[in-house]
Amino acid sequence: MLIVLPIMPLGGFWMMFFIITNIAATFSPMETCPEFYRFTYAMPIKNAYELMKVLFFDTYRGHIGRYFGVLIAWVVLNNILMPFCLMFFSFKLKRAAAKLAKEKVAEEHKA
Repeated sequence: MLIVLPIMPLGGFWMMFFIITNIAATFSPMETCPEFYRFTYAMPIKNAYELMKVLFFDTYRGHIGRYFGVLIAWVVLNNILMPFCLMFFSFKLKRAAAKLAKEKVAEEHKA
């Protein structure tokens, strides 16, 4: 919401970037990648995928707390930030509606 409202074309770019980084982190071995790419351990889809592997295929359970922790952190962070994003979105839309109304009134006075 914060990206789409001010600059509309960036919305599609952000969605594609987020999807690609999530999927790339999920299906590539991060242990063999350079340290720069280790930020992908915090991606939600990777952690959900690793959690599913633990639950369905009975793999190593040593990191199960991290998987749950990252997913819970994403949920909590998004729920904390959502009211602020909605207030910003509402503020911008009200400002745009007021500007349109002012322009409409100005047009009516000219006519």
